[in-house]
Amino acid sequence: MRMRSELSCVVAVVLALTVAGCGTSRTVKKDSVKSIKNVAIISVYCPAAITIDNQRQAVGFHAVDAAVQAKMKRAEAMAEFRPRGLFLLNKAHLEAVEQFSRAFSWRVQPVTASIKAGQYDLLRQWSQERREKSFPMMMGFDGVAFLWVGKQDASLKALLKECCEKSGYDAVMILSFDFAYSKSWFGKSGISAKARTFVGVQIVDRNGELVVATDRADEREREYSVMADDTMPLKGWTADINDSTIKTFDSATKNSVANLISLLKNELY
Repeated sequence: MRMRSELSCVVAVVLALTVAGCGTSRTVKKDSVKSIKNVAIISVYCPAAITIDNQRQAVGFHAVDAAVQAKMKRAEAMAEFRPRGLFLLNKAHLEAVEQFSRAFSWRVQPVTASIKAGQYDLLRQWSQERREKSFPMMMGFDGVAFLWVGKQDASLKALLKECCEKSGYDAVMILSFDFAYSKSWFGKSGISAKARTFVGVQIVDRNGELVVATDRADEREREYSVMADDTMPLKGWTADINDSTIKTFDSATKNSVANLISLLKNELY
């Protein structure tokens, strides 16, 4: 009965997300972005699970994914996924550093350096106060604050402005990723799965203004994602994600970051 109840909740959530995710949003303040020369990445995270993305199949197949996870408590499930999650996040983070640096000629400071700044403790405190409500199933690198600027988050904007002023950044960047897979008929591969990486970004400048903003990755807006070049086999109803097939996320992540940057540049020029 408990398993059935948990699956019912999952189905309800997925339905809600599918209905809500019907339109992308994007903010790019041209003049402010063009004045940026250096930016620090201050937050990088993703959901602590890889689940199916197909909108029509999400309810049924996500429930199958959830049935496996429902056998473990949330903390245990997150701990189980963490090694793979860190593997994916590390590659995604490095891909973002490289591509944003190259595309905009910015000096991009990786999050591993940003978290060593003295004022970063204030960001961790902000994150801890909201972690359970706003980032319950998210995971990140050790010591990273979970951040996202909402419509009413004046306090976070003020903290980020202070962070820029004290560290000499022109702006700070928040990156969110969501690693999923799509199941379909892929040519000669037949019915199989393809990795799909969703990307979300926010950039706040030294004036405390949100100058770049997309949907957060876990909202799963298709415009901010690209599928992998290669397929993964199925294992039962779900993708067979193992130490070998997880590498197919490399191309999905690389292409998704490139796609995101292309969308932003189209707004600028």
